[in-house]
Amino acid sequence: MKAAEQRGTMHAEERHALIQQELTLSGKLVATEFAEKVGVSGMTLRRDLASLERQGVLRRIHGGAVPLETPLSSGNTFRPAQANQLTIGLLVPTSQYYFSLIIKGAGRAAQQAGARLVLGVSGYDPEEELRLTRRFLASPIDGLLITPIGSDDAPSPTLDALYDARIPVVMVERPLDNVLDPGPWDSVFTDHVRGTERLVRRWVQAGGGPVALGILEDSPNSPPIETGYRRAMDLTGHEPQVVRIPSSAHASEAHRAALARLAETCRRDGIRGVLVHNDGCALALTELFLEQGVRVPEDVEVVAYDDEIASLGLLPLSAVAPPKFELGHRAASLCLQRVRDGFCARERVALSPQFVPRQSTRTQLPAGLAL
Repeated sequence: MKAAEQRGTMHAEERHALIQQELTLSGKLVATEFAEKVGVSGMTLRRDLASLERQGVLRRIHGGAVPLETPLSSGNTFRPAQANQLTIGLLVPTSQYYFSLIIKGAGRAAQQAGARLVLGVSGYDPEEELRLTRRFLASPIDGLLITPIGSDDAPSPTLDALYDARIPVVMVERPLDNVLDPGPWDSVFTDHVRGTERLVRRWVQAGGGPVALGILEDSPNSPPIETGYRRAMDLTGHEPQVVRIPSSAHASEAHRAALARLAETCRRDGIRGVLVHNDGCALALTELFLEQGVRVPEDVEVVAYDDEIASLGLLPLSAVAPPKFELGHRAASLCLQRVRDGFCARERVALSPQFVPRQSTRTQLPAGLAL
């Protein structure tokens, strides 16, 4: 099955990012091969190429396209690489949702430094991630930012390839704490462990009762969030209540059953607060509570973790917001510093998330609290 089919229908922005990635790394795009690889129709691809040509990104030729300029995710464009202009690559699982602001932050830092940013999107496909990593390392770039897919507890072919890198590499939102040999790389990441621990401890102490946790099974950010939650429960003397939620994209019935189990846990044990990763799960749980006659926040408070769409529900949800733009900006700035100054002691830069209060909580927690 094609990677695109496994992900579901792609948005135009993601298709455009894949087109630009192909042009950057291959120097041209062959329409029939590209359409087959990413699982789009010829008509859709032709529309995308026409749109990008109007933006001055590429030039269409018979059977495909060749690059003119590489765009920033914000819609601005970089000129082609100039003499002595630094170029850094950015490889992420997707250009959507959580990563869109990371891309914008990295692009802003590159632009401020007069450098060029080249984007690669793996589509959560391990084989594509490895292929793009190798292509980046074989390309004339000066540094690489990368968010490897998968868990943070074992080596992978991508990490193996990065051991041979002769350029600075910065891991973005992957601390690699559990890898025995984390490699000669810098990392910039959200301190999900400490952030979750501080929020839950304050929440329990202010509200006087335990907090439950609902957490996606397949997210790399889930293990550190759960670790922070369990630390907080231990420090406040409460028994952890954790419900793991399968992704709705792959197991919709199991997803709904897990949310129902989480709601039942709160009712059964008299839990007045629940932290839910991610926003989509938190919004669905809130709707389930309201359907069952459970008032939010009067009967139970809900806090989402990610703050991508938490504000868009009928009841806007309070949320933990990782500093996504700052992650991209700090990672790109660190990478460019490494390029200019050479290799030295590795850095692990942990950034704090923030608490954003909205209508789903009434416990007094400071707005903009750095966790």
